[in-house]
Parts: sequence; structure tokens; C-alpha cells
Amino acid sequence: LFPYTTLFRSRPDAPAMMSGHGGAMGGGASAAPTVQKMDPPTGGLSVADVIAKKAALSGKSVTVRGTVVKFNGGIMDRNWLHIQDGSGSADAKTNDLTITTDAEVKVGDVVTMTGIVGTGKDFGAGYAYDVILEKATAK
Repeated sequence: LFPYTTLFRSRPDAPAMMSGHGGAMGGGASAAPTVQKMDPPTGGLSVADVIAKKAALSGKSVTVRGTVVKFNGGIMDRNWLHIQDGSGSADAKTNDLTITTDAEVKVGDVVTMTGIVGTGKDFGAGYAYDVILEKATAK
């Protein structure tokens, strides 16, 4: 039929997407918001402190404040968000806390959340968390 080289010849590169369009996977991905260093809320802890003290805090109520850097709504009957408060280190993975909540928030919002610290949570499909703040409410 066709010579081998015709079937497996590389095709030209696809044109770049115009600015303002979502990423290759769609969904209108946008740049991560700027995270400003902020103090923990009164009586609360920084993101880095929650991660560092996860064993002692497991099962306890904790309040944190931070900038929402990721939000996924309505997964497993809850909303999932990641906050950062300028504490910790991306390299050490101590700067980002995953939170589950019923609250509706947007990426870029600064939120104060109170929830129960969970450790060693595995929800399957590769979604495992050393530390997570669950059933959080917004203040």
C-alpha cells in the first residue's frame, strides 16, 4: 500500500495557541495567583506549621489562612482547594495545603478555613495526602 516511510513520517508541528485560550488540555487554565506572605489567623497556624506538626494535629480542629491557588468543585460530594500563605518551601513540599469544604471559593481568593487535620489519606486513583484539612468551613 504505502511505503513504510510514508506511514511513520513525522508531521509538522501544530501551530501555537493564541493568547487568551486555555492550555492544551482545555478548561481555560490561567497563571497561578501571586501568593503574599501572610501571618496565620489569630489562634491559627501557618500552612508550613500544619504540615510540620501533622502527627500531633491529626484529628484536631485547625484554622489556617491563605491564597487559593487551585479549586476543583463537586468531586466526591465536596469542593477541593489548595491554599498557600507564603510559608514553607515548594522544594520541601511544605508550602501547599489541600482542603475539602462545602464553601465556594475562587482561585486568587484569600480565605480563612477551619477544619479537621487528616493524615495518611488515600482516596484511590493516585490521590493520596500525607496531610489534608477536611470538612473545613470558611470564616
